[in-house]
Amino acid sequence: MTASELAVLPMEVELRLKVWKKWWRVFVHAHYLLGIFGVLSSTLAASLDKNSLIPGSNLTLVSLCAIVSAVCFAVIGFVSPDKRYIGLIRAWRALDVASARYRRGYITESQLFDVMERCETVATEPSRHELPLEKLDLHLHDKNADQRQT
Repeated sequence: MTASELAVLPMEVELRLKVWKKWWRVFVHAHYLLGIFGVLSSTLAASLDKNSLIPGSNLTLVSLCAIVSAVCFAVIGFVSPDKRYIGLIRAWRALDVASARYRRGYITESQLFDVMERCETVATEPSRHELPLEKLDLHLHDKNADQRQT
């Protein structure tokens, strides 16, 4: 099959693939950067001279490092970027494979949208990040769509 024979992906699928990949990158980088800065600032807070002031301020370097560390770990704890990036990359991977199958004619558009719906649940609901796609219910499935394809 040549590139010109491949089916064109529906716009909704292309958009989700782009958005999920973008936000996966944001959350994975946020998770690791916040973790690294949190550990570094915590280490500095523990090792710096407790009385060294920041020039022009009443704040000590230890206090500043402790604040940075607390903020980093608070963001990791409340936002949970690790859970978000896991859900997004799982959804992206599954939809990417389904897209490749659709483009080659192995699945119908209706089947592609079924996969997209399941992936949407995986991407957006943290409690469902670990569930196999097959176990997620479809709510909007149009049973007549397969008949329209033929």
